[in-house]
Amino acid sequence: MFRWLKSLFSRGPKHVSDPPELIEYRELTEEETATLEEGLVKLLQAGIKLGPVYEGISLRGVAAEMAGNENFIEYVNRFGLSQSSIGWDILTQEFAEAEYEGFLNAAKFEDHCYDGINEYGFANLVGQVLRLANGLWNVEHIVVSNSRKPKAPLPFGHPVSISIESTPLVSPFELIHEKDFDWQLIDRLNERLPASAIERFAFLHDGGQAIVVFLSPNDVQKLSVLLGWTFQTSANSAFQRISED
Repeated sequence: MFRWLKSLFSRGPKHVSDPPELIEYRELTEEETATLEEGLVKLLQAGIKLGPVYEGISLRGVAAEMAGNENFIEYVNRFGLSQSSIGWDILTQEFAEAEYEGFLNAAKFEDHCYDGINEYGFANLVGQVLRLANGLWNVEHIVVSNSRKPKAPLPFGHPVSISIESTPLVSPFELIHEKDFDWQLIDRLNERLPASAIERFAFLHDGGQAIVVFLSPNDVQKLSVLLGWTFQTSANSAFQRISED
C-alpha cells in the first residue's frame, strides 16, 4: 500500500506494475548501503530512535544489517533506492514493523482485515502503539471487550471498550471494531497523555498500512517534510502531500 504512496512521492507507476519474474535478484551494493545509512541519519535528525535490536551497533552496521534483509533486498531490486524516497524505503519495511522493534518510537502496522480479530489481538495492537511512548506509561494489562456485552465476542461495526491498567492511570475509552483498524486510538491516547508529555502520537496511513510515531510536534513536522506527507495527530485530519517547491 505504501508502495503506491512511494510511487506518487518519487517515481512513476510503471515500477509498481513491473512483472516480478523479469526482476533479477542481486544483493545491495556498498553505494546503496551508504544511501541507507544516510537515510537513517535523516530519520534520527527527525527524532526517530533506533530500537533495542540495534543496541551497541554503529549506524553503518545497522545499515548493513538492514541491507542484508531478504525482503528489503527484494524491495530494492524491484523499486530501487534513492535519497528522495529513503524515508519510505526504511519505515515501510519488515525491520520497521511493530513486532520487530527496530525503532523505539516508530513502527509500521498492517491495519487491514481486522474484522476477524479477537480481543487479544486487538489488545496487542493497542499495546504495541503504547510501547512507542517508551515508558511514559507503565502498562500492566490491557483489556478489550464488547461494550454492550462484555463476555460476548467483539461486535463487528460496533464499539469495543479499551481498559488500560497502568501508572499513571489511563481512563477507559471506546473504539469501533471494523474491517480497518480504528485509528481514533491516536486521538484517545493523545487526549490521555500526562500534562508533562511533550511528544504526541502521530500517524500516516493509506487504509492498509500505517506508520505510527511518538514525537514532539517539531519532530513530527521534520518527519513530514522528510517523507513528503503530513503525519497527523488526529484521525479526523486529512493527510496531505507536502509540495516539493
